[in-house]
Amino acid sequence: ILSRFPVIRTQIVDVSTAGREPRNIQEAFVKTDEGLLHVINTHKGLRRGERGFQLAQLCALLEEKSEVPLVVGGDMNEWQTSSRALHQ
Repeated sequence: ILSRFPVIRTQIVDVSTAGREPRNIQEAFVKTDEGLLHVINTHKGLRRGERGFQLAQLCALLEEKSEVPLVVGGDMNEWQTSSRALHQ
């Protein structure tokens, strides 16, 4: 996550699967001129089961309620737009 604004808090959540390429969820709170902005970036694995676990971790993080505006981005490695994983 790159920002021209000050990053005031960060967290990295490891969502790696044994034997696969390391993956994580990066979370940052950025102090913009308009107020705080919550930013999440992630890169999911290539196998369906791996992505399912990783997306569940992301969904758990997103369920935490906050009044801070949120932007989520990254590479979900999901090619099926009808995938249930994208509609949780």
